[in-house]
Amino acid sequence: MRDIGQDAGVALGAAYYYFTSKDAIVMDFYRRSCEEMQPKIEAALVDVSGLEDRPRELIRVKLTHFAPNRGVLRALLRNGADPKRPLSPFSPQTREIRDIGIAWFGAILTDCGVRIPKDFSPHLPDVLWLCQMGVIWFWVVDDSADQARTSRLSEPRRQVHCLHGSGLGPASHAAHAQSGAGPNSQTLMKIVIPGGSGQIGHILARHFHSQGHAVTVLSRHPHPAPWRVVFWDGVTPGAWTTDLADSDVCINLAGRSGDCRYNAANRRAIYDSRIESARLLNQVFASLNPAPRLWINASTATIYRHALDRAMSEADGELGDNEPGAPKTWNFRSMSPKGGKRPSSPLPRRSRAKSPPAAR
Repeated sequence: MRDIGQDAGVALGAAYYYFTSKDAIVMDFYRRSCEEMQPKIEAALVDVSGLEDRPRELIRVKLTHFAPNRGVLRALLRNGADPKRPLSPFSPQTREIRDIGIAWFGAILTDCGVRIPKDFSPHLPDVLWLCQMGVIWFWVVDDSADQARTSRLSEPRRQVHCLHGSGLGPASHAAHAQSGAGPNSQTLMKIVIPGGSGQIGHILARHFHSQGHAVTVLSRHPHPAPWRVVFWDGVTPGAWTTDLADSDVCINLAGRSGDCRYNAANRRAIYDSRIESARLLNQVFASLNPAPRLWINASTATIYRHALDRAMSEADGELGDNEPGAPKTWNFRSMSPKGGKRPSSPLPRRSRAKSPPAAR
């Protein structure tokens, strides 16, 4: 209060002629800062695009504006964590200022070039605003030279992992679903992997997740994972179909594991689980608009010969008959329910989906 009175050129007690309390002075500081930053933010975002750069630029403007009063913000930290305190950025009294900040993130998302899942788009501005508050809090207590640690925290790659990493629950995995190819890309993908709880699925999920993509695994036995895991039975539609909506890629790995004794029941399960899951996905895709842009069907009920000379496909692949040194029990073709015939694909040549995915 002494500093305020001195800077204003008035006696210490005269400040209360204009403000009813110390809290009222701070609240006016909040409002004036918010008002003064609006044109600065607008100007800063004119030539900046992308979900990585625009939030970073917005936060940069705010840190620059508050830099002369960083000590004041540090003194106010005690009020910041408790939403019951009027000066907390989470309190009802600061809602108007908070809504303006959230609205800026909403504006950033409208033209960032990233597909936001419909179920999460209403919530993402709030999440981004909350991430911003974390950066500001870190900056206020950052005693490194010129707040260098905060600058590192604001690097694009770290922002992507903050926004698309993990730990925000199922809804946040939808938030991850902003399409693209890696931390340095502005396009992150929403990838769904039916049957992705096995070895290959885990490797793919881990890789895509580390790149910042939104990964959802459909599994008969859901388990905790850094990415989203949703139950499906591979036979009937269920809540999991919403995860395919607006997805970019579906990689189907579904099918009963071949790591078992090849008795009649297991052979039938190995075969049917692949056919039924592929047929089910095809039916679901036909009802989605848009459907996934790419469908990779990696499940197979056929084992081709070991070949390094050329690729083996359903059209001209050579089945592995009696290869030298291979145990007879590995000859799945002779044990398949179809009596050794190559199974015909359950999928039509052209998908019936309204926005047909490419099936490979």
